[in-house]
Amino acid sequence: MSLTKIIPIIAAAGFLAGCEVQPNGSSTFPSIGGGNGGSSNVSVADAGLAGSLDAVSMRDGVLVYAYYTDVVKDGRVLAGADTHCGGAGQADITLNKGDRGGRAYNQMLITCR
Repeated sequence: MSLTKIIPIIAAAGFLAGCEVQPNGSSTFPSIGGGNGGSSNVSVADAGLAGSLDAVSMRDGVLVYAYYTDVVKDGRVLAGADTHCGGAGQADITLNKGDRGGRAYNQMLITCR
């Protein structure tokens, strides 16, 4: 292998190592709550959606939108996730359905493609 091939490989490995997200030692997400659009220093890219969410958080590169489904529908939140990720179809989601206080309450876990 020539030196001209080795240098780009080493440079790429160094770049990728610098991009790696280090876990903070916890395998669980922080509790979602706070209500009334509360967040943990995470901004919502879709300003029209921000006021409809109950809580927003980010952990280990996963964005979490928590919301009451009688306030905002899953499709609207998915559209906001795509906006966060840069366009239609760019968000990968996991939808956790539940309830809080007798109302349907979902958490959408979002990673970008």
